[in-house]
Amino acid sequence: MESHPYEVMFMALAPALPGDRVENHKRAIANAKGRAAKERSYFDDAKNVEAFYATRKRNDAEAKFCW
Repeated sequence: MESHPYEVMFMALAPALPGDRVENHKRAIANAKGRAAKERSYFDDAKNVEAFYATRKRNDAEAKFCW
């Protein structure tokens, strides 16, 4: 199981989705890792990176970004 700093999420009094909390946590971690791997794979292709930045430039995303 992945370590989680907020162990309260496993307390029975805290609201949670149906099912086993530990299994739900494992499934969520696996899902997040899968999505991250898919994203890394997508951006490994130089054409996708180029298209991504072209779209950002076309949409003026840098000017719209604010802290």
